[in-house]
Amino acid sequence: MADTFPNPENTNSGLPSEVHESASGFSNPVGETAEVKTTTTSRAVVHGGEMVDLQGQDDFVIIDNFGEEAAYPLNNHDRTPAGHVIERNDTPGSERILLKHNSGKTLINMCPDGELVIKSASRVEVINGDHSFTAGNGQLTYKGNLTLNVQGDYTLNVDGEYKVTSSDRTDTVNGPFTTTVFGNKSDIIEGNVARQATGITTQTSLSGYNNFVKGISRHVSTGNMSHNTSAEMDVTANTKMGIASADINLAATNLSVFGSTGTIGGESIVYYGNTAHIPRVNSTSMHATTFHGTLEGNAKTATQAGSAGTAGSLGAGGSAGTHTVDTAANSTTAQPTAANVSSYLTKYAVKRVEIDPSDVLLGFINLSVKQGGISNKPLTEKEVRTRMCEHSTNKTFTAFQLANGKLNAEFTNTTPTNTGRIRNAKKFTGTGSRPINITHLESTAKRLLIENVPMLKFAMPPELQLQLASGITSATILTKHIRMGRFLSAEGSKTTLPQIIKAGVDTQQLARNLSVSANILQAFNDNTSDFLGFELVVSDGVYVPYKDETLTADGPLDKAKSGKRVGFEVRGDGVMDLEATYEAANWINQTLPFEKLTLAYDRYGPKLHARIIVETNDVPTNYVADFAKKVETTYNDKVQATNEFIEVKAEPEEYPELI
Repeated sequence: MADTFPNPENTNSGLPSEVHESASGFSNPVGETAEVKTTTTSRAVVHGGEMVDLQGQDDFVIIDNFGEEAAYPLNNHDRTPAGHVIERNDTPGSERILLKHNSGKTLINMCPDGELVIKSASRVEVINGDHSFTAGNGQLTYKGNLTLNVQGDYTLNVDGEYKVTSSDRTDTVNGPFTTTVFGNKSDIIEGNVARQATGITTQTSLSGYNNFVKGISRHVSTGNMSHNTSAEMDVTANTKMGIASADINLAATNLSVFGSTGTIGGESIVYYGNTAHIPRVNSTSMHATTFHGTLEGNAKTATQAGSAGTAGSLGAGGSAGTHTVDTAANSTTAQPTAANVSSYLTKYAVKRVEIDPSDVLLGFINLSVKQGGISNKPLTEKEVRTRMCEHSTNKTFTAFQLANGKLNAEFTNTTPTNTGRIRNAKKFTGTGSRPINITHLESTAKRLLIENVPMLKFAMPPELQLQLASGITSATILTKHIRMGRFLSAEGSKTTLPQIIKAGVDTQQLARNLSVSANILQAFNDNTSDFLGFELVVSDGVYVPYKDETLTADGPLDKAKSGKRVGFEVRGDGVMDLEATYEAANWINQTLPFEKLTLAYDRYGPKLHARIIVETNDVPTNYVADFAKKVETTYNDKVQATNEFIEVKAEPEEYPELI
């Protein structure tokens, strides 16, 4: 990691160099340079070893000793006319062998403790035989796309837990697909599920099967359907049930059909039974072999028959005769009174159905309500930081993040408690040019005063313009070695091109806008002299809002949606570095085009954090744009100064390693 940075406020150390000034009195640091001529390989025994710059490394493996310390005369240092280096260091504690390309981008370092460091701009390996790789713990990071082609069988054996996290996933299997799980399996899906099968679908459960639906449930078939059970079956509905068919058969050994009101029967229905308990029968005709009981009233042609038994000499004035009644067998069951029907429906039939009535289960799966409509899934600390620029006043969102340890209670503070240097972004000192073949110098001999930073013009090379004119993918090259995927995989805003397209973003305009930030990213990573050992990382890339999330028009996240706002972290050994971030903001301001640059400090997490936020306007189709180069410093997204960089310093307990 670098110990020093280019400091425009310091005077030069007085080391000699040849400086070529431009007509304006100041030349771009990547422009004219001193010329050093040499014809033979220089061999020397030197006091200091070559620096090993691992710009871009993460903090998974930390190597404490690269063997850079050297004591005279134990370090043999060979440098070719082109600047290639071979170093053999025998200094006790720093024994190493180094092979380094003159660009500084490619090196092989055999460290004192036996560790091997290999760094290169690009790398090609061709193994025409077998390949075996064995290691302890490991971590692979591809800052772009990865394609793995296996022309034979692919077997993955994991003895421990296997985790996969992705924005989108597509599995295509050109053959059988079998999954075997020796244990429980749980699928939690926040969204819809669709399954299509052109053949038969079979599901077998050997213990039990539960299917709970909160909402509408449909079972539709164009063929025969069977519901069979060897035990009891309940079919109930709380409000209404309809059963209709051209032919229905209903049979039971013991059958009860009743209701408090309604209709049973039909125009051609035939009834068979033993006993009918009916208070009243309305009929136009009745037929029976035998009637039992007393009939009231007279038959139509038997007006006089009612007195026939006593007529005799009395004639028609006699009274009716005495009848003998044989009572028919009677059978009674529970009567279908309104009270009995209500009791039956409550106790035996209708089941009250409630599924997650208070949305408790839904709240565990879909966190949208708990997070104020900002996201439906748990957010990381970095994802919370990205969203705070617009949602810091959403009390539901901030309360949830506080409760889950993803947000620091100090997020409401509007001013920092500890500040350091202040630099005028519109007035600074610079250097004429950068020296050649001197790897450890910060600057050149001559320093110049620059005032009123002019509006800079951004232009993209024609070959890249042609590349962007074709279809945009995550592999699209924006500038030199920087691809579109770098801005889709940012830790604070991971997304995919299908999600971006679904959100209605013009991908061609998106690529043009991102090319400005890609230019800054490439320039920083190419600057191995000023920021040795540091890397500029996209922390806030293209932002696609959640479906319930409302963005402010042309606000921070709305700009990020179209690639007009990108956040960067400056990392050394894979960790954000406060001092390097401050210096990088100054360097970008002095050398590169942008519309607005923000040195953004915050305490959203457990420690003071710093980012560099770059904004641009829409880049036109000719890729030529003017930028005003506005500058500001913020703390917890509250502006502290414009046209100035204010250094916010950490408290001692936050970064004890800096004390």
